[in-house]
Amino acid sequence: STRLYPEWPFAKTSKTPNDIAEKVSAALLSLPEDSPSAKAANCAGWTVPMNYQPVHECLKELRVFPYKDYGKITPADIFKQYAYWIGAITILIVMMAGIIIVTSVLNSNLKASRKKLRSEITERKQAEEKYRRLFVSSRDAIMTLAPPDWKFTSGNPAAFKLFGTKNEAEFVSLGPWEVSPEYQPDGQLSSVKAKEMIGKAMKEGSNFFEWTHKRIDGTEFYTTVLLTRMKLEGKNILQATVRDITERKRVEKALESSNRNLELAVSKLEDANRELKDFVYIASHDLREPLRKIYSFGELLKDSLWEKLDGDDKENLEFMIDGASRMTAMIEGLLTYSRVGTKGKQFGTVDLNEVVEQLQQLELAKLLEETGGTIEVPLPLPIVEADTVQMRQLLQNLIANGIKYRRKEVQPQIVISAENTDGDKVRIKVKDNGIGIDEKYHKDIFKMFRRLHSREEYGGTGIGLAVCKKIMDRHNGQIGIESNPGEGTTFWFTLSPANEMAAVS
Repeated sequence: STRLYPEWPFAKTSKTPNDIAEKVSAALLSLPEDSPSAKAANCAGWTVPMNYQPVHECLKELRVFPYKDYGKITPADIFKQYAYWIGAITILIVMMAGIIIVTSVLNSNLKASRKKLRSEITERKQAEEKYRRLFVSSRDAIMTLAPPDWKFTSGNPAAFKLFGTKNEAEFVSLGPWEVSPEYQPDGQLSSVKAKEMIGKAMKEGSNFFEWTHKRIDGTEFYTTVLLTRMKLEGKNILQATVRDITERKRVEKALESSNRNLELAVSKLEDANRELKDFVYIASHDLREPLRKIYSFGELLKDSLWEKLDGDDKENLEFMIDGASRMTAMIEGLLTYSRVGTKGKQFGTVDLNEVVEQLQQLELAKLLEETGGTIEVPLPLPIVEADTVQMRQLLQNLIANGIKYRRKEVQPQIVISAENTDGDKVRIKVKDNGIGIDEKYHKDIFKMFRRLHSREEYGGTGIGLAVCKKIMDRHNGQIGIESNPGEGTTFWFTLSPANEMAAVS
């Protein structure tokens, strides 16, 4: 057929002469449909075949175009012949692949950037909405100021209310010095000082200070102001947070006045106490001598005239001697009480075991012997930081108190012990087996001249426990009582140990 292969109508072998090939070709092309040869071949003449594969096989076998070099060409020959085009196509493919990859990466980055931008926009909108709500709903006055004239550029409702403006339009027409008195309390012009405060805030980022403001109606009031530098649309501005502290200032002034009055009252009281102490000391000191003479004279009269006196005279003489004796004891007690705070020694380390032992051998020896009393210390007492003399006085008073208020026909027994407290103190306990004290008297037992029994039942001046309380006050300690009637009494007091090793084991 020549319709599909016009460039080669027929093919012949190399050995076939051209003239014969031409004649055969002409005969085949002119072969009619009804010719015996066509009928014998069962075909309609020379027509297009249904399958061209035999034709291709024939062309390959005959080695004619396009199969002239079939089987002789190698990939190297092809690459050599088409090297330029292969290189160009390869470069083009690589470039296209690179462009595709770069485009893909750029698209991915662009998508991420768009997503991040949308997220930032959302967050910014949320932050702006949150700030707007805080700005609007804040109970403090919040406003913004912008250079160069530093007038207000915005404000919240609290700012309008604080300064007495009707709306934002009226408010933004003002500046800080226009809502301030001409002068601040320190004497500076408000306009000058306001610019100083603004300059400091712009330089340091923030500035907090007190300020006196003035409302539109002229009313002055005290405030605190916090200036904060911030950026808005790329420009530095200031946000001012203003709080009215007029009430606080009023309370502070009232408190200052009260403190001054209190300091004055304390000073007067200290002067009065000092004068009273001096008076008590001088009076007591001056009274002791005549009282001593009255007592001595009474004793002399008793020794020389006792047998010559009748019953009433004897009773009167006894009253005189007893009164002089009790008055002397009371004066001694008052002197002791007044000296606790003024004549005390410097604190040092005090071994309470030595103090108790010395009291047994000296001051309390006679009393213990007369009453058959005993003092027990089951475990060693701690070493404390205290005034040695006052510790002797304190323990002597408490032990003597326990012996004095003993039960009839019962030998007094004193037990002294110590224990640690929850804080940095040690608690010393002085327990007796005496008559005990009703709980309703516990609060008043340490007051001056407080007596629970008549002088006929138990002697004393009523000053001893008051002295104990004053000694503990000087030592920054506490003193207390645990007691019930008929069950004895436990006095306790707290002191600071000399060191951690000196605390109770």
